[in-house]
Amino acid sequence: AWPIESHVRNMERFDRVRVADPPELSLIIPYESMPGFYIDCFAVDLPTHCSLEAFLKAFYTSWIFRLERLILRLALRVPTSSDDLSAMLSGASDKFAVWIIEERQADQMIAKAVGGSNRTRSWFRGLSRDDGGTRLFFGSVLEPEPSLDGAPPRLGLMFRAGIGAHRLYARVLLAAAARKF
Repeated sequence: AWPIESHVRNMERFDRVRVADPPELSLIIPYESMPGFYIDCFAVDLPTHCSLEAFLKAFYTSWIFRLERLILRLALRVPTSSDDLSAMLSGASDKFAVWIIEERQADQMIAKAVGGSNRTRSWFRGLSRDDGGTRLFFGSVLEPEPSLDGAPPRLGLMFRAGIGAHRLYARVLLAAAARKF
């Protein structure tokens, strides 16, 4: 078994992360109707209130995302620090690692990865529930390659081949963030 498998099996809330439809007025919704775009959305319920800032902090400081930050630093030479994260969380900066915040509202944020041929976005939302809990949403947008010959845009082969792994990774990321509450 791979080392990550035992971590995933032991993660509280992993089995509670489910595929979900984005709620009304979500920043991810406009991409659903764009030709060739891939959109996913996952959700997990927390028994307590959780602000967007607390969700983002839990997400970006989770064990799995710390590994991603290490990979970004080593492979792409993109360092990140706790100060960088604090600046993004407070709204003092619209950048964190390879992401630029495209839009932020009180309960949601969407950020685009920049650099190279990166065509991905990450979306986060925390909605209060009537019982005092919070439903956390995490979604991704994969933008198709531009069409050079007038054909409909579509995701490149590498994106299409990696969708299954991407979906698993998205669930692990959301579960790891939820585990902190």
